[in-house]
Amino acid sequence: MDVQLDLEYKSAIPPYRRLSDALRKAILEERLKPGQSLPSVRELAGSLGVSRATVLKGLEDLEGQGYIQCLPGRGSFVNRSLRGNFDLMAAGECSPDDPPEGAMPIRYSSYGQRLLENASLEPAAAEMLELLNYAQPPLELLPLAQWREMLLRHCRMRDLSRLVYNVEPFGYSPLRGALAAYLARSRAVRCGADQIVIFSAGQSRIDTLGSILLNPGDCIAVENPCFPGAPFTLAAHGARVIPVPVDEQGMNIEYLSKVPEKIKLVYVVPSHHDPTGAVLSLARRRQLLDWARSSGAMILEDDYDNEFRYGARSLPSLQGLDSGN
Repeated sequence: MDVQLDLEYKSAIPPYRRLSDALRKAILEERLKPGQSLPSVRELAGSLGVSRATVLKGLEDLEGQGYIQCLPGRGSFVNRSLRGNFDLMAAGECSPDDPPEGAMPIRYSSYGQRLLENASLEPAAAEMLELLNYAQPPLELLPLAQWREMLLRHCRMRDLSRLVYNVEPFGYSPLRGALAAYLARSRAVRCGADQIVIFSAGQSRIDTLGSILLNPGDCIAVENPCFPGAPFTLAAHGARVIPVPVDEQGMNIEYLSKVPEKIKLVYVVPSHHDPTGAVLSLARRRQLLDWARSSGAMILEDDYDNEFRYGARSLPSLQGLDSGN
């Protein structure tokens, strides 16, 4: 190979990108001239100690950037339209924190501005500590073989109408019906399929409910401590978060009833408090429902981990006990 390439090792960057970056650098430094032929795929793979597939993908990446042309049966050539050391990728490498001179600032909505100013936003590693495997199952216990078997079985469908793209904004109707029956049986939840919405992730449901129920300045009560994603997400909608202490019986409802502010929404995890594991007692469940009815507050019940009860019966959901809508 008549050009020296340095594939600097960076664990976060795949080999093909390191190859395309090295070739781009050689072109910008004019070690490879416009119109010059590049070494063959076999030669590049042999001299750099990488696979031919890596070289092909690197050349494809570089061609997509406009630096080279790959001609079938002839090889790869530096783009003849390049002049000097003009970097086609320079604009894409500008730091968003340092916009070009004269650039118009981005005008965020009030919601977007609150997201930027939310001091509670932290890197995922701050809460999801690797040693604790926070909020995740033990990966080595995942039933991958059973999942694969079920996936293959249900993909052998003969009724192709099930593949038709129908917009169901609340989720697949048969699934919602099955969930309604299961929740009525296992959690004493009183609802039909038309009252169930399927979300793709837990945070998206909290975010959607915050959009529907909260206005900037509304007060919400949350357990202290609690799952951090909930107050962070609700605060982004302009809500003021009021922490309520938790003991061995769950959220302290007497403390909640003495809060001077008008509470619009209470976020509570009654069946398995996160992170203490406390269960909201039946007496406190009724106390919370009575308080919500008299104060006009709404309850956002997160029935997290309700299935895990050892040596004791599971308590009915707050929704199943409620008579005040």
